Amino acid sequence: MEPDSDAPMLSEAAQEAFEHVKEEMMVLNHVFVQDKFTMGQLGSDNAKYFFSVRDSIIYRSNSLMWHTSQLSSIHADLELQLHSSFLAGMHTAELLPSHQAGLHYLFDDIVFGNVSLLDYVANLVGLVFEGFAQRGKYKWNSAFKSAASNHGPLSSSETGSLLIQAHKDWVNCLQAYRGDLIHTHAILGNASHEWKFDASGMQLSLRVVIPSNLKKLFTRIPQPHDKLDICSAAEMIGITSANLSANILSSLITRVRTNSNKPWIRDPDTTS
Repeated sequence: MEPDSDAPMLSEAAQEAFEHVKEEMMVLNHVFVQDKFTMGQLGSDNAKYFFSVRDSIIYRSNSLMWHTSQLSSIHADLELQLHSSFLAGMHTAELLPSHQAGLHYLFDDIVFGNVSLLDYVANLVGLVFEGFAQRGKYKWNSAFKSAASNHGPLSSSETGSLLIQAHKDWVNCLQAYRGDLIHTHAILGNASHEWKFDASGMQLSLRVVIPSNLKKLFTRIPQPHDKLDICSAAEMIGITSANLSANILSSLITRVRTNSNKPWIRDPDTTS
């Protein structure tokens, strides 16, 4: 089956989710350094660091959009190659291992990128709740531990509640899967192809399913997890992580707008 060259390679839902992260980041940027406070209050070094984190979040969102779109595009191209090889009399099964591996290369990058996005967002949590003295020290796990510690401003905040719930429902499993990829072994799902003849000719489809290690991550999806294809899984991971990130950024916007206790101004180094 030949892919439709005009078909979008990224779903509208995924596009909107990643764009929402960038929009919320720019609202926080406006509130943080333009609406409420002056550059002098932040200090030039701290302002530069904030801009660096801001730009990193936007970069990661754009990167995830590109990688996820590329995965779908390459999948469609591989189906076309399989279709052509079948018509040429080649044995299509021999092509499947390389097709499977190429898709998983990108899928692994998408998993890494999603965890990276969440770490960047957690860095901003540290800046808002602890000030610039903590810059660079907060990643997702440190922010989660602070939120779950039952002491300090983060633990009693809306942001802290979001972190705890997100970690329980999503991030912990995503990190565990990434840890297996990094430290243990490569993880592949099964690949197969199907062809049939009908009035329009020979139709061929390539299917690469998610690895079994990811089933825990998709317990809320009402379809058999072992039949979830890799392109749909990549989009679902991106949408979920992006929505969580946008919600946390939104809570930070509220915190900065309403909080009279300003740790980002109180730090000794903000007068530099």
